[in-house]
Amino acid sequence: IDECENHLACPGQECVNTAGSFRCQPCPDGFRLRQGRCADVDECSGGSPCAPHGRCLNTAGSFLCECQRGYRAAAGATACQDVNECLEGDFCFPHGECVNTAGSFRCLCADGYAGTADGTACTDVDECQEYGAGLCGAQRCENIPGSYRCVPECQPGFRPGDGGDCLDVDECSNGTLCGAHATCHNLPGSFQCACDPGYETARHGHHCV
Repeated sequence: IDECENHLACPGQECVNTAGSFRCQPCPDGFRLRQGRCADVDECSGGSPCAPHGRCLNTAGSFLCECQRGYRAAAGATACQDVNECLEGDFCFPHGECVNTAGSFRCLCADGYAGTADGTACTDVDECQEYGAGLCGAQRCENIPGSYRCVPECQPGFRPGDGGDCLDVDECSNGTLCGAHATCHNLPGSFQCACDPGYETARHGHHCV
């Protein structure tokens, strides 16, 4: 006999027929009695509990939150919370400071640096390219990390100095230009090889024969 055909057999509970008898059992969490049977409650049907930053997905006896990018549902939580990306990685290091925003973050970059197109890092700004040749007037603009410097256009045999002037290049400093049978003499913008006694300057080149 199926005692469960009598809807009064288990008031407020689900009736389960057994051989020669029956038993009453309460509905588990996430289920509701419907026509004598425990049916799943669709938590997503009465307005999403994951809104406004997620989509509700109904499951048997519960639901899941499918969160938007930059949001996460913590274990046991019923809503999508903002992720603080600044606590999860060095996104702006070493040339910027990470600032958390709703659903994302941004980099406060140091002077001379700017955020990349995807906003995850600070890269060097090439001021020479961005502002053009007029940045240094008659001098040459040279980009350096976080800034730039103006370098004088020096004649051959001279190199730019730290003070913005042109310094003579000492060609004799490497000790190999004039060979083994000559003495190297540095000159402004150039050099000269003085041959040892018994040697003369070769017709082609600076060495002595």
